[in-house]
Formats: sequence, C-alpha cells, structure tokens
Amino acid sequence: MYKHPWLPNLDLIDEMLKEIGVNSLDELFNDIPAEIKINRLLNVAKGKPLSEYEIEKEINEKVKKNVELQAPPFIGAGICPHYIPNVVKFIIGRSEFYTSYTPYQPEISQGLLQALFEYQSLMAGATRHGVVNASMYDWGSALAEAVLMANRINGKKTVLVPENANPFHKEVVRTWIGGKGIKIEEVKYDKNSGELDLEDLEKKSNIDDISAIYIQQPNFFGIFESNIEHVIDVAKHKRALSIVGVNPLSLGLIKPPGSYASRCSCG
Repeated sequence: MYKHPWLPNLDLIDEMLKEIGVNSLDELFNDIPAEIKINRLLNVAKGKPLSEYEIEKEINEKVKKNVELQAPPFIGAGICPHYIPNVVKFIIGRSEFYTSYTPYQPEISQGLLQALFEYQSLMAGATRHGVVNASMYDWGSALAEAVLMANRINGKKTVLVPENANPFHKEVVRTWIGGKGIKIEEVKYDKNSGELDLEDLEKKSNIDDISAIYIQQPNFFGIFESNIEHVIDVAKHKRALSIVGVNPLSLGLIKPPGSYASRCSCG
C-alpha cells in the first residue's frame, strides 16, 4: 500500500490501479524516461505539511524581498508595473457579472455576456477599432488567429514577423500554422536602437506573396517602435494586412493601432 505523510487518500491507489488494469505506479508512468524521474520526496514545505495560515505567512515573507519596479515603465519581455484599483474586486464580485462561467447557455449567462460587452467596449475605445473580439486565450494565440485570418482573406502564404517580437508568441504562431503552408519570415532589428530594421523590412517585403506584416508595440526589448506608420505603409503597398500587437497599458501613452488604419490588432 502506498503511503505519504501529506496525502492520506493514497491508500486508494491500489484500488484505482487494479480498476484500470495496472500493477504499479511505475508501470503507470513507464513512458516517462527514468533519468528525469525524481526518486525521493520533494523538498517542499519545510519538510512537513503546513496549514493555510503558515503557507500564506511564508509567501508574504518572500514577497517582501521583491524589489519594486521603477522607471522605465516597459523593461522588456512584457514586464511593466501596473496597479489594479480596489474597485475592480468590488465590480467583478457583483452578481450581474458572475452568473455563469460559460457563454454556451445564453439563458443563464447574461452576467458573462455583460462582462464581455464591457471589456470589448473598453478595448474598442482604447485601440480605436470598430470591432473587438474577446474569445482569444492570450497574446500568442491572438497573433496566430490574426495570421490565419490574413491568409484566409488574401490567400497569400508569407508573413513578416520582427525578430524583436516576443519569441514565445512566435512559437505559438509556428505551431498553429503547421500544415497550412504559411511561411514565417523574420525581419532583423537594429542592434543599436533595438527597433525594426526598415532596410531589411523593405528587402524581405519585395515579393508578391506577403500576406501580412506584424509589428509589436512596445517590442520584446521594451522599446517603442517609432516607425509603425512606415511599416503599415509597406503593408498597404504590398496589398497585405498589417497586424499590430500592443500592450493595452501602453495605449495611455502612444497612438492606438486603429489610428494607424491597421487591419487587425492583438494583445
């Protein structure tokens, strides 16, 4: 019988293994390479189970060691200081906003629909777009959807993406376009300024198969791109769509993507 000091219900494991026709935990996880398995108890919780109070106290002690983020406001990799007003907790706690967690039953999900409407209205105003969708998981999946949408609109197969865009977002795009025949071409950036290399953009956009050009604001280095209008003009000249990935918190400082007449935004 399996025993663990923190998991008293482990005495049910034998019964569960028997039910699924497996003789042991080792057999259940035999597809995991032995060299990456940890054959010891994890060194957590100071070697003993902790109460909720003790855990919260321990976490708060560690939080005190954090250094408060100072200027500049965007230091790269999407990191920036932001403050969530206390009124937010009050608003999202109101019954009209949490009547359901899923929008698939419209007769009982008016709270969620109201929350989505308020959010989309706010984003439409902030980005200056007439249409806003709120069903994306995160920035990476929103970018992937924009790339696929561009391909569906014009049928072209090459998307120009900056090297100084978030690498994790690019990995999501590469995963999503697998099997679609869409090609990602990365545009270099200026090593001195950290901004997109316009000469390389002009060079790599000199083909007829450009579906879209993506630009991130601020870029992965936390630097604001000062030539977004030129990038969008290049896209228009190539009859391609322009995609702008923008941190919503930056929209209080910079020109919103809808004002550049970009075709779609993500972020």
